[in-house]
Amino acid sequence: MDLDSIGTGLTILGTAIGSKELVVKVLGPTADYIGGGLQHWTEKSVSSVARIFTNAGAKLGERKELPGAVPPKVLRGILQEGAFCDDELAGEYFGGVLASSRSEISRDDRGAAFISLISRLTSYQIRAHFVFYHIIKNIFDGESLLHIGSPDDRKKMEVFIPWDTYQPAMDFSEKEVEAVLTPHILFGLDKESLIERFVYGNLHDRLKHWETKNKTGIILCPTLLGVELFLWAYGAAEASAWNYLNPDLKFPLLADVSIPSGAKRVRLDENLRPPDRPKP
Repeated sequence: MDLDSIGTGLTILGTAIGSKELVVKVLGPTADYIGGGLQHWTEKSVSSVARIFTNAGAKLGERKELPGAVPPKVLRGILQEGAFCDDELAGEYFGGVLASSRSEISRDDRGAAFISLISRLTSYQIRAHFVFYHIIKNIFDGESLLHIGSPDDRKKMEVFIPWDTYQPAMDFSEKEVEAVLTPHILFGLDKESLIERFVYGNLHDRLKHWETKNKTGIILCPTLLGVELFLWAYGAAEASAWNYLNPDLKFPLLADVSIPSGAKRVRLDENLRPPDRPKP
C-alpha cells in the first residue's frame, strides 16, 4: 500500500501516534476508510483514538506483519466510541478488541459487538471486570476440568473477594462512595451477563463454616461472555474461552492496577448457595 496516497485523516492519526505505518499495519486495507473527517476532530479525540491504536499495535506484536484486516464495521465503532474514551483501562479494552478483530476472515466482525458492550459499561464496571477475571484466573488457573460453558462448573468457580482486596483494587478515592458504586458495578455487570449469582456485604451466614473472621465482601461466578470479553481485551480472541484456565495463557496486570491477595474460592454444599439474582 502506498502510504503517500492515503488521505489526510490517516496522516492526522499517524502523526498523533508517531507512525502512520502502524495504523496501516493494524487495519490492513481497511485503512482506506479513514477519511479527512478527522481534521475536524479535537486534539483530545485524536489523542484518545491514537492511544487505542497504540494499544492494539502492542497487543498484536509480530502478528501485525501477517496478512489480515480489521472489518470496517469494527473501525467505525473504534472511531465513534474511542474519540470520547478518556479512561486508560477502557482504552486498553478498545485496543484489545481492535487487535483481536484483525483477521483474514472478512466477515468476522464480532469485535463490533464487543465495542458496543464496552461502550455501555462505565469506567467502574470495566475496572471491576478486569479485577474480577484476573482473580478468577489466578485462583482456578490450571483446573482444566472446569468448563466455563457449563452452569454447574461455573458454580464451582464461585469466588469470595473480601473488601480489603476489592476496595484497593478498585482504587476508590475519598470522594467516591463505595456503598453507592458497588451495587452500580455488580448489578451493571450482571445485567450485561458479565458476572452471575453475586451477593455482597456481610456474608457471615453464607460463610459460617469458614474460620476466618473476614467475611465481608463479594461472592460471584464468572460467565462465558465475561471470559470472552477478558480475552478480547487482551487481544487474545483467537484463544477459546475454554482455554482461559490454561496456565500457559498469561495475562499480565497493567502497571497502574494492583490486586491485593485475599480472594478465595468458595466451597459450599449446593443447598447453601443463594438463588440466582433477579435482573434489576
